[in-house]
Amino acid sequence: MSLSPGDEWKKILKESIEKSDLIILLVSKETSSKTGELQREIKIILDELARRPSGQTYLVPIRVGKAPLPSDLSQLQYFDYGSGGWAKTLLNSVKSVAKRLGEDSIIENIYTYLGKMDGDNPTIIEKIYERKKRYDVDIEFIQYRDSSNYFRFVNSHIANIVFGHYYDFLRGMTDWEGRSGKSDLTIYVREHFSRDGIISLQKSYGDYWSGAAHPNHSLATFNFGGEDCGLGPIYIQDSQRGLALIH
Repeated sequence: MSLSPGDEWKKILKESIEKSDLIILLVSKETSSKTGELQREIKIILDELARRPSGQTYLVPIRVGKAPLPSDLSQLQYFDYGSGGWAKTLLNSVKSVAKRLGEDSIIENIYTYLGKMDGDNPTIIEKIYERKKRYDVDIEFIQYRDSSNYFRFVNSHIANIVFGHYYDFLRGMTDWEGRSGKSDLTIYVREHFSRDGIISLQKSYGDYWSGAAHPNHSLATFNFGGEDCGLGPIYIQDSQRGLALIH
């Protein structure tokens, strides 16, 4: 919000609050004790919160010091500025709003910051959640931030497997039209082990086709042996060397 001389700032403030996707409210001792315009602004925020869908993140109170929360804010979860993990908590709140709005670039930037807080976490989790009339899809798969050719190869192999299953399922649903009930597809690809470019991934797969006798499940492991080995099983003849590598 920007103001220029002569602007009706009360009107502009109210409009800005109503158009905002997220409000971050710093609560200090003055917030509770001060009367007048500040309390009016908080009331506008709370009125807008009441109009928003239940469970949708809109207002995040951050307590400064040991200030008591105003009674009107007591129903909201808050966190303390400067407490352990407070910045990560705030970023996660922003991330939930960005996901709702489909702001992928903001989400990626937040994952980058969160990764730095976690000691430069080298991975992100990509997600596909779909809720359709005839089927549900729940997919989560790992991707590596490293932009080298080797990790691009690893990422593309993971994506090829995941999206291969995904589009096979969607194509199958066109032939399954008319069946009663709801089908579903679930895929998780997670890192089991990673060190010095040697990566072991575990893929969990499950699907159910409405009207079928039973669901289908499978578990598979994919191993990448480093830049010199590419994709394939890892064989270590020397057991002591193998234990040293893993531990």
